[in-house]
Amino acid sequence: MEETDRYAWLDESPLTEAACVTFVEGMDLAAVATAFGGSLDEAVEVAADGVYEPDFEHQTAVLRQVGEWVVVIEANGYEGSRREVLRRLATGRAVSCFWNVNALTRFSLADLGTVVTSFEALFPDDRDGSQPDALEELRAGLPWDDDDTGTDHLMLALAARITGVEFTPDLLTGPMPEVRLRAWPDDVAEWVSPRHETLTRQDPELSYALQQADEASLRRVARTAADRALASAGIHERPTAAVLDELARRPGRHANAIEAARAATAANALAAAFHAVTRAGYAVGAAALREAMFADLGSPTPPSGSGGLSGDTWLDDHWLGWAGCVTYVRGLDVAAVTAALGAEAYPAGAGPVTLSTPPLTWVRVVGEWVVVLEPGRRPRPGDPLVERLSAHGGAIQAQWETGGDVWFRHAVGGVLQVRFNGYAPEQRWGAAPHSLDPLPVPRPGFDGGGQAVGLLALAARMTGVELAPAGLDEQWEAHRCAP
Repeated sequence: MEETDRYAWLDESPLTEAACVTFVEGMDLAAVATAFGGSLDEAVEVAADGVYEPDFEHQTAVLRQVGEWVVVIEANGYEGSRREVLRRLATGRAVSCFWNVNALTRFSLADLGTVVTSFEALFPDDRDGSQPDALEELRAGLPWDDDDTGTDHLMLALAARITGVEFTPDLLTGPMPEVRLRAWPDDVAEWVSPRHETLTRQDPELSYALQQADEASLRRVARTAADRALASAGIHERPTAAVLDELARRPGRHANAIEAARAATAANALAAAFHAVTRAGYAVGAAALREAMFADLGSPTPPSGSGGLSGDTWLDDHWLGWAGCVTYVRGLDVAAVTAALGAEAYPAGAGPVTLSTPPLTWVRVVGEWVVVLEPGRRPRPGDPLVERLSAHGGAIQAQWETGGDVWFRHAVGGVLQVRFNGYAPEQRWGAAPHSLDPLPVPRPGFDGGGQAVGLLALAARMTGVELAPAGLDEQWEAHRCAP
């Protein structure tokens, strides 16, 4: 009989759809319950009948002592799979097996609070941890590639090899303590991808300033944001990290203030600033916070023009790379184009293209084309606008956003000829979807900014107008569109 066959009983048990079973050595029941976010002092004694029906209102776990191991059973739960729990099992060794009905799984081995190895049961060759290959000898021989073997059976078989404890039906019978769990908050994020952050969409000028700041300035920004958020919650002394974690387990109307303070403790200064400012903005209002953030940064001047960049990949490093839209119009003058956009002249007048919040619309005439450059994200109906702009000639538009929509549109005489998404340029719509076939459509890049390079190159082939970095240093007319 295969080792995994010993767990066939799970297929008829209340744990079959979703559960997490964790084995902990070197800690007593009370310490394990605390690490999971519960309290043994508040436990109730339960029997198996009815205990393992999924409880969508509360997270619970039952604990059993089996020799030197504490077995923690969560029906429809997953706390034992989280690093936030595993690292709190700091004086013992832990083996965790999680599965759910959506085929999500996680097997983890932790020692003294450090995850040694962890992987998805469906992809055991993709491992992480301090020693990803630590279990490879023990894992060998189990049917990981057999589609007929349940992932829960596989993980529990491997757990038995490590612990010597077989998960049997009798562990679900008899009286045992059940604890209510209050989940520990997610660990503070130590990474940030500025182009994908909410702050970049809401305030690109502040986002850019943070990306250029030194570590001391970023720390100052994070502390100010946290202090102002905490003050809005009536907390005027910065709590310790442990107290903040405890406060975060009690969600309420001050949750954003607590999360801002937690975010500010990140070891990565840029992540600390980004996440603290975002959360603090929700707590006290972004407008109220903005002036203080720029003061902490030394009131930097907004970036403008090319920034000295050049080459085919200039958008990768330029502030336009995260989101923008370029529209080329032939057959209308500047006044007609800006009227169609609902734009009004901006007091700043003309100059190099400049990043601003709220964003400005920049217009320039190049030959027979009126070129409209709109930095940032501009949610507006693209097809009708391009058709309207093309009524007396033609219009071409390249629109991009990192992690969002990337579109190319071409209209002539008020009719959309072709439109395609940058992620799938071979799928085209419009009155003449194959009209661009003579012009090779660039293959998509990794994200919106990468794809924009190809779309702008296509537009340049069609218009003869290249949006090169140096062109951003020229004189453009600044306009502001109604929100």
